[in-house]
Amino acid sequence: MGTRFLSVIIPTLNEKDNVVKLITEVKSILLTNNITFEIIFVDDASDDGTAELLDSISSDIIKVFHRTGKRDLSASTFEGFKSAKSDIVVVMDADLSHNPKYLTTMFNLIKDEKADLVIGSRYIKDSKTTNGGGLRLIFSRIATFLANRFTTVKDPTSGLYMLRKSNLHFERLNSKGFKSLLEILVKEKFDYIKEIPIIFNNREKGKSKMNLREGFKYLRNILNYTVSSLFIKQFLKFFVVSGSSVILNLSLLYLLTSIFGIYYMTSAIISFGITFFINFILNKLWTFNSLSKQEKLK
Repeated sequence: MGTRFLSVIIPTLNEKDNVVKLITEVKSILLTNNITFEIIFVDDASDDGTAELLDSISSDIIKVFHRTGKRDLSASTFEGFKSAKSDIVVVMDADLSHNPKYLTTMFNLIKDEKADLVIGSRYIKDSKTTNGGGLRLIFSRIATFLANRFTTVKDPTSGLYMLRKSNLHFERLNSKGFKSLLEILVKEKFDYIKEIPIIFNNREKGKSKMNLREGFKYLRNILNYTVSSLFIKQFLKFFVVSGSSVILNLSLLYLLTSIFGIYYMTSAIISFGITFFINFILNKLWTFNSLSKQEKLK
């Protein structure tokens, strides 16, 4: 399809009042900037007529996929990625909160290999949220605070981001929840991430999909990241250190007793002391990494 081809992924759930205007704006921006494109809607079993409306306007450049089963924004997003013809893909919300004017800047950064991942950020200089923000903004701030331990990105819960899908390993990605960007940031590696400031518009039509259930899904994912990234890694490191300590202890005991002829009780005390000290240092410096920078410099 060439280097100027973009796949726009838009998950939908009851967005009948917004999709036509969104299509018009996306098409206008991309055509004006000579970017070939396809728009992929992945509808999550809408019951307000969104699915039927999208089917009626589908074409060669407007693709519509229908999901069945449990509704899930991340699952819809990843399904859209897999269906995309272009390697360069962008995901954006269907509620008109993301102005399509940012697509050109994001696309050029990816195309020119100036970034591996471009994020439309609400929390950097020159960004802005209109219409107050309400509960959605409050939740976003809380969600961002919880995500800070896993990434240095300022807005890891943004719904507007662009990347090359060839950089994704879908078998690693958990398709549960509505914060697909954080999942990607935690599970994938990017050499250069660029955040651009955006004006985020709160929806004027339709209802927010944020609810208590989605909040619990997000907290569950945060817990899974914590367990997988901290506990399991530390457990494996502790296992390696402990196993090595057993081997070292037995080797020292044999060396001191059989080779140097030292009384076995004395050898046992010496080998235990040496092994205990090495075990402590390795666990402190490597397994748990508990020394501060100041301590390490002393």
